[in-house]
Amino acid sequence: MPYLFFRKTLTPEPGAGGLARSFTLEFWRPGGLRLRPMGFPAMPFLVWGLCHRLRVFRSRDYAIVIIRQGGAVVHRTCLLPAHFRFPFMNPGDLQAAGIWTRPDRRGTGLGLAALQAVFQRLENPQRILWYMVREDNLPSVRLAKKAGFRLWGQGLKHTVLGIGLLGFFHITQGPNLLATRQPGPVRQVLSSTCSARRQGSQSPQD
Repeated sequence: MPYLFFRKTLTPEPGAGGLARSFTLEFWRPGGLRLRPMGFPAMPFLVWGLCHRLRVFRSRDYAIVIIRQGGAVVHRTCLLPAHFRFPFMNPGDLQAAGIWTRPDRRGTGLGLAALQAVFQRLENPQRILWYMVREDNLPSVRLAKKAGFRLWGQGLKHTVLGIGLLGFFHITQGPNLLATRQPGPVRQVLSSTCSARRQGSQSPQD
């Protein structure tokens, strides 16, 4: 299944809203013996914690944005530094990955709030935040667009020796061809994204 690759410079979005008072947001980072947040499963979080500890990641900026309600985790967005699985990323780039919202809280804007918190806290016009999604995942594609990401390309996952964890992702084509090759709803979402990118091709947001 092809993947879509979006990117955005880490700058705050105008008019970014906050969370309701019933929610709390935290930036979790590994430290000491803490390789994953309490209660999080070993896969993939223990693996990512080990990648941080063993310096597989190309920066020390691995983090997880956690949103809680009444002490329970209702959303998470992981920030992964560049590493061998994503050769298109620069050393200082990050990727929003492992995005999850509890089913009964989906559609309430928690994913957007988490991304906006990343834009605010890690603001840096020299750093790119990547967002990769399977092209058939329409809710995630819409979240990327709503958060201000711009379509950068389409690509595939390649396995190594049949082992998925050793595989890497490769961008195979740019955005100008994508809008005409997607079915129905995906094409509508990507057409407006591609149009915005062409109109703002000189913008530092690219």
